[in-house]
Amino acid sequence: MRLFIAIKLPEQIKEQIIDFQATMQRIDGIKWVGYENLHLTLKFLGEVEEEQIEEVIYKINSAIYGIKPFHISLATFGGFPDLRRPKVLWIGIREGRQILIEIMTKLNKELSVIGFEIENRNPVPHLTIGRVRKVQPIKLKIPLKIPQQAGQQTGQQTGQQTGQQTGKQAGCKEQEFESHTFLTDTIYLIKSDLTPQGPIYTDISKCKM
Repeated sequence: MRLFIAIKLPEQIKEQIIDFQATMQRIDGIKWVGYENLHLTLKFLGEVEEEQIEEVIYKINSAIYGIKPFHISLATFGGFPDLRRPKVLWIGIREGRQILIEIMTKLNKELSVIGFEIENRNPVPHLTIGRVRKVQPIKLKIPLKIPQQAGQQTGQQTGQQTGQQTGKQAGCKEQEFESHTFLTDTIYLIKSDLTPQGPIYTDISKCKM
C-alpha cells in the first residue's frame, strides 16, 4: 500500500486555505488540492508491505519521543522551483517550523534504519495547495499576508531558507491573507489510494506526542 506520514489540519484552517485558493481560480492550468486532502506531509514512504506497518509505526513513535504538542501557523506563499515557472504551489510555515524540521529529520533517520530511502536535502516544511499541470510562465497576483505576530522579516527569512521565491520576491502584489495558529499533538500514518477523481486518504495509525 502507498503510505505517507502527515499532520492533519483543523477544519478552520482548511476553510481559510480554500478561500485563499479561490482568489486564484482565474489562473489556468492549476490543479488545486481539495478540502479533504489538505495536510502537512512530513515524509512520503511510497509502497509499503502490510507486514512492515507495525515497524513503521514504532519508528514514528521513536522519532517523536520527547516532543510535546506544539503550535503551527502558516506564513508565506511560494512555488517549487519558483513562482515564475512553478510546478507546485505551497504555503510555508511560521510558528512550529523548527519543530517540524526536527521531526522530519528524525523520521528520515529512524526510517532509514528499516530500509526507507534517506533524503539528503534539508527538510522544507510546507503545505502543498496546488500543482501546475503545464509548466509555463504565469503572471500571478498572489494574496500574501504574513501573520501580524510574525513580522515582515520572518517571511523573508523563510524564503531565503527554502531557496524558493515567495509572492513578494516574485514581484507579486501583496494582499491580506489571515492565518490562524493551531495546536497539534498527533502524527498520522496515512494510506493513499489513487483514483481518476483524485487520491483517497485513509488513516492507518495515529501517533500521539
